[in-house]
Amino acid sequence: MNMRKLTVLTAGLLASGLWAAVTIDPVARTFANNGGAYSVNTAGDGTWTATTDVDWITIKPRTTGNAGVSCVYIVAANKTADTRVGHININDNVHTVTQTGYDATLTPSSVTVDLNMHQGSVQIALDSGVSWTATANADWLTVYPNSGEGSGSRFRLMLYGCGGSRRSCSCDHALAGDSTDELDYGS
Repeated sequence: MNMRKLTVLTAGLLASGLWAAVTIDPVARTFANNGGAYSVNTAGDGTWTATTDVDWITIKPRTTGNAGVSCVYIVAANKTADTRVGHININDNVHTVTQTGYDATLTPSSVTVDLNMHQGSVQIALDSGVSWTATANADWLTVYPNSGEGSGSRFRLMLYGCGGSRRSCSCDHALAGDSTDELDYGS
């Protein structure tokens, strides 16, 4: 009699999904900056529900399914220089999505400007459609324009109130991660 109750209890737990276990494979995937589609395999017993914590991952065509049915998702292009990370939660399992950003360079990486000229310019090399921003960290320096898009973009460095003295500062930019380019001004 005790055996019969245990069998009925086990069958009831499985039917209700309380004992059902869904596993996933793989648990992580890395994408290039142009994005793409991928699927996560599920196995085990029961059903699954998938959610994501970022807006650049889309779960399609279904966000629910039975164990054995893959969870398909699409990763949008990353139009920044920063690597980004998002997650797909499938029941109690986490699939981590990492996506690289675009490479970008400044030419030249260091600029010396004559005090009489009061300006210099820097060329930005990056893929078409990728946006950038730049800010000066000194009140006597202005970056114009402070944002742009695409390869061949330029920003101009305008000096104000130098008073004939040599000054040095850096220009922070959102092109190549957290890098900073040193700028030296004076004659």
